[in-house]
Amino acid sequence: TRGGSENLRKVFRGYMASGHTKDDIFEAMLGQHIAVINVGSGFCYGGGVDEFDSSLPCIGGLRCNPNQCKNAVVSKANAPAWRDVYYQNKAMLGNPEYAHTHAQNKAAMEEAYGVLLLLEEEL
Repeated sequence: TRGGSENLRKVFRGYMASGHTKDDIFEAMLGQHIAVINVGSGFCYGGGVDEFDSSLPCIGGLRCNPNQCKNAVVSKANAPAWRDVYYQNKAMLGNPEYAHTHAQNKAAMEEAYGVLLLLEEEL
């Protein structure tokens, strides 16, 4: 697991080693009012705000990763989602009908690649 609080990661690993499931741990965190939001490509433990409108809470997206946000927690379990982001956008680069989105496709690929590097995962 990368990102987020080092103490939180240690506690999480300790509980997992003790035989607790992820659901048990998330339930206990909920009981302590620690937010854990599944954003698909990782988990967020809350407190962030939208980049463009600080009155809105952040609800994830490609920037919800430890390279961009201290509240993001990403593990090897999330690697397939990041790999999909990379390859789906790479496929769009090869399609001339989507030439107008190539800058966004490249940016998404770079974000995904950075997370995969952080996780020490190969494409």
